[in-house]
Amino acid sequence: MVFNPYQSLKSPTAKKVGDRSIEFQKHLPIGLLLYGTSLEIDTKLPVNAEMELVSVHFHRSFLNTYFKDWQNSIDINKNLVYEDLDYQLEYALYKALSTIRNKIECHANVLHFMYLFFEKISSHSRIKQHEHLHSEDVKNLFKTSVHLRNPLATNTPTIQELAIIANMGVTKFKTSFKQLFGSAPFQYRNKIRMEFAR
Repeated sequence: MVFNPYQSLKSPTAKKVGDRSIEFQKHLPIGLLLYGTSLEIDTKLPVNAEMELVSVHFHRSFLNTYFKDWQNSIDINKNLVYEDLDYQLEYALYKALSTIRNKIECHANVLHFMYLFFEKISSHSRIKQHEHLHSEDVKNLFKTSVHLRNPLATNTPTIQELAIIANMGVTKFKTSFKQLFGSAPFQYRNKIRMEFAR
């Protein structure tokens, strides 16, 4: 299994909270992909965007060692799971990357980062029906998520319109979206809005 945490180093939107500047990517999905060995990910970074991509590879025995009940929160039948990179995860990732020259400290920070990530995906909705997500499906699902990521937008596309953007039928779209993002489309939008308000 592999994590692909990726983040933009220069985000288009910044908010000031007191004397602290908070970066907020409201239109570009920035986050973490968890996927198994049966799936190949071809990452194309946007042109003229400063980006950073990190891969963390680990064996299933890692989960057995550190997360005794991991099967209750991680569904290995899903070939891909996504979670947004929020402030807490971003800070943990930054700490891991900034200590990369000190192997033991870096490993400790990576473990903390992975702990936070697994805590996040344990709250994802579990669904009975799974779609096999092809790379084109994944690309189209991320295209639809962009329409849900602007927390200030007043007009949100309907499920039917989102399904058309994703080039899927409504049922497949709803199942696939929940499988990838861990929640239904409008629940996902509300999560983005709450995060932005916070």
